[in-house]
Amino acid sequence: MAYFPFYVELKDVSVLIVGGGKVALHKVKRILDYGPKIKVVAKKVDERIKNIKGVEWEEREFEGSDVEGVRFVIAAAGDEELDEHITSLCNDKGIFINVVDVKDKCDFIFPSVVSRGKLEIGISSSGASPRITTLLAGEIDSILPDNIEEILDYLEKLRPYAKQKISNDVLRARFLSYMAELTYSRRNIPDDEELIIKLNSHREQFITAMDDDLNTADGVAAVFELVKDINTSILDKEVSKNVCQTAAAVFDELCDVLGIQTLKHLLKNASRQEQIRTGQQQTEFAMNSKQKVLS
Repeated sequence: MAYFPFYVELKDVSVLIVGGGKVALHKVKRILDYGPKIKVVAKKVDERIKNIKGVEWEEREFEGSDVEGVRFVIAAAGDEELDEHITSLCNDKGIFINVVDVKDKCDFIFPSVVSRGKLEIGISSSGASPRITTLLAGEIDSILPDNIEEILDYLEKLRPYAKQKISNDVLRARFLSYMAELTYSRRNIPDDEELIIKLNSHREQFITAMDDDLNTADGVAAVFELVKDINTSILDKEVSKNVCQTAAAVFDELCDVLGIQTLKHLLKNASRQEQIRTGQQQTEFAMNSKQKVLS
């Protein structure tokens, strides 16, 4: 059965590595950058391990008490009898263990990893062929954009902006998905002006699509929320006139469908000052009407 890819936070997590040779050194290097508290116990510890800042080490025999308080253990001594003893202790205490090159005794295994900033891609063959996973990792790394870290940082910062500008969860998710696809396919990041243009375009498409969904509670709620967002954003001068007009038309249609009296032609052909004033009126009207409409 294949292993499930389970990503965990290792910062300040206590890890025990039993064994002090080349294999232990390799495991230390694999996890070191993720910030765990590493302790190495072995009769002989490689000088290179001793010289790694932040790694605790002790040259002595393994003791059963060494596993106390650790989150997981790596058995890298290559001693079958010792591996068996450590595995038994860990199983009894519910501690995850990895016995190097002994798959049947492993609760977890180390995948091949492609790492670029926040991006972590783990690849595993469940122990069938580590070489294949290494080759695959190389292929994946070669097709990633050179600026993937910059793209991910931008998309992470975009999330709170989208949450501020788009109340509706569905529309916000669609917009974020669209921006992720856009930045990845183009291999670059839009500037602030283009971001506003894309947001307006996405709003207009969504508003137009809602024409067919005005007879459902979800559709009504979505339109009210979007109108509120648009009116709020007018104050920031981020909404195009075309979006204002489209929103007003759909809002009027919604109110006609529901039999609610409303101001006609809000935001249409109005000056910026009039848009702000009527936008505020429309927001108040929408919020006051929403409960009545959905009740």
